[in-house]
Amino acid sequence: MHQRGILRQVVLTTILLVLMAVAHGEQANSDNTTTPAPAAAPTPTVPTDDRATITRGKDRLKAHTITSDLSDPDITAEGDLELTVPQGVFKADKGHYNLKTQAGELEKAKGTFAPLRFYADKLTMDPKTKRLHNARLTTCDNEAHPHYQLIVRDYVLYTQDNRYVARHLTMEIAGHKIFTVPSLSGQLAEKDGKAATPGVSAGTSHLDGTYVAFAHQMPLGSHDDLRMQGRYGTEGLLRGGLFLDHRFSLPGPLPGGIFTLVASQREDVANRLLSSRDASNETLRDLTISRQPAAQLTFNPIMLPGPLHGCTVQLAGGFGHFSEQPTGVEQNRAQVWGILKSPSYHLGPFRLYGQFGLRDTQYEDSTYHTTIGEIGLETKPTASTYLNLAVLHRNGTGYSPFLFDRVEIPSELFSEFEFPFTRNGLWRLGVWHRLDLSNGLTRDYNVTAIYHMDCISYGLYYNRATQSVGLGLVLNAFGSFRRPSPGVGFTQ
Repeated sequence: MHQRGILRQVVLTTILLVLMAVAHGEQANSDNTTTPAPAAAPTPTVPTDDRATITRGKDRLKAHTITSDLSDPDITAEGDLELTVPQGVFKADKGHYNLKTQAGELEKAKGTFAPLRFYADKLTMDPKTKRLHNARLTTCDNEAHPHYQLIVRDYVLYTQDNRYVARHLTMEIAGHKIFTVPSLSGQLAEKDGKAATPGVSAGTSHLDGTYVAFAHQMPLGSHDDLRMQGRYGTEGLLRGGLFLDHRFSLPGPLPGGIFTLVASQREDVANRLLSSRDASNETLRDLTISRQPAAQLTFNPIMLPGPLHGCTVQLAGGFGHFSEQPTGVEQNRAQVWGILKSPSYHLGPFRLYGQFGLRDTQYEDSTYHTTIGEIGLETKPTASTYLNLAVLHRNGTGYSPFLFDRVEIPSELFSEFEFPFTRNGLWRLGVWHRLDLSNGLTRDYNVTAIYHMDCISYGLYYNRATQSVGLGLVLNAFGSFRRPSPGVGFTQ
């Protein structure tokens, strides 16, 4: 036990020294930069553009040479080609584009799939997809020497849901190849930002000891993905899971959705509830579940008509064989749930949102009913200073043999605050806190020191409930270190 404590201190000391070195290097670069002399006032000029232009609706094509047939909407262009479509502005040496079908192909292309910038040998497109061949992608402002870039042989973006599939992908950081994977899939961050699980992380926790963890998503076809999560530490526990997702659509007005098969071993419980002031409660602190196996069917949200216009409802259900540790409870379990979400209302710099969910869970010998309501106030996630406040009320009736299903916090105030604490904004501090309103106890809190560059972020965090310290890396195009409120999700 004493040796494990020494090992944790060594790991934490190493992490802190690395972060201090990065900060010192950034400061040194800033100190060695000379201030340029004020530039002379520019002489006003009249912008000129001698390229030919063709416009149809919101589509516009410019090039030095454009060849077209009036009876055919397919256009061939070359020489400083620039194509403007609703999805963005793309530039290329040459290419062809059909103004009617909005399909085309550009050679030696560059442009943006927000927030990613790309440089590709070839870009092919239609209204539903954009495909890159032999491309480099990054969000870094330094085009010549980016902090990171993704090198892909084939990259497909499905524009409707911002989902991507990349094949033969290599990650480079500071010019060094870090890893190569045969395929990767996921979703780009929305314009208003979202949370993300770091692809690779390391740290120390009460349950795992000093650990290394990973999360990866791999496409198996146009409608199927395999998600993998794993963690291994000095305590000898190998934890994680495999998640096979199949996206489907239904005819007519019926919503499509996702069917998921799960096999997991001692995965963390989503939104587990415990009192961080009672550190002796090992049962709650180390609570994990195993799904061996389980299945879940989740339908896409449906927009409601009439007086509830603007609200959405989502339905789902699942069943499987569950095992809970360290309680040793093992049973078959089935559930159905529904969530009603209101539209967002803007109040100055904030948005006001609300949602309500109910779940019915069936076990071998009992039933448990759960209702959860939430109302929240949030600033724009893209704002320099971010604030999120949410009040939740929960109610549970019946009996559940599993601790992870039981309502332990009837009323909760969740708060999250992230702000820059250096003048240049590179260093940020993020704090979130869970307060039990029924007795005034702090149930959990998390503190993260974030080194935030224009394209990539590093985070060193401490979590009180799990008594863990960790270090992670997130590409800003794919998320952040923020934690969404506990919400009304019934993911497990």
